[in-house]
Amino acid sequence: MQRYTKNNTDERTFQQIWNDITPAERGLLKSNLIEKLRCSRQTIENWANGLSPINKGFRQETEKVIRKTFGFKVHYISLFPNAR
Repeated sequence: MQRYTKNNTDERTFQQIWNDITPAERGLLKSNLIEKLRCSRQTIENWANGLSPINKGFRQETEKVIRKTFGFKVHYISLFPNAR
């Protein structure tokens, strides 16, 4: 008999999360990412349009910022599935 284990991890990509949150939440996330990662607004816009950060540390820190900002249990691999 198989056991069902509920997966509480949000599997959405950064782009999907970005499209699902309100403009006010986008502003909050953008300011938190800029503060924590020291990246530009254009960089975050690129991520929102489907590009992925090359640096693994940026992907991991983005995961932490999203968790802290919204409480979403995400994983950096699912946030940026096309990353090298």
